[in-house]
Amino acid sequence: MIKYNVNKEKRTVVAYFEDNYDYWFSNLYHFLSKFTAKIYFDEVIELTIVESVLKNRKLYGKASCYKEDKWDEEKGKEIAKNKLIKRWNNAKVVALLQLKDYIDKQYMTVSEKISSYL
Repeated sequence: MIKYNVNKEKRTVVAYFEDNYDYWFSNLYHFLSKFTAKIYFDEVIELTIVESVLKNRKLYGKASCYKEDKWDEEKGKEIAKNKLIKRWNNAKVVALLQLKDYIDKQYMTVSEKISSYL
């Protein structure tokens, strides 16, 4: 669930996920698992990827209103929410790219081993 902090004096709106880190860790882990379910995959790798993606990522969206613009709280919430969702989707893309890199490295290792036998 998305929550909002509205500061009319500073003319800002911040959107954030109400749930805690563990929830989003689990959510991203299950998202990544959808892509690894059909192949043998070490769960530790998935957990490591998820941890590295979420470790320094700030999951919030912030909208600011310039002094010359008209303050509109609902518009601010919409902008902040869109920025939050964009950051969350970006986290999922980063996790998939890290998974791809890991799989590519494993493929190269296996390919080299096979080549050494030929």
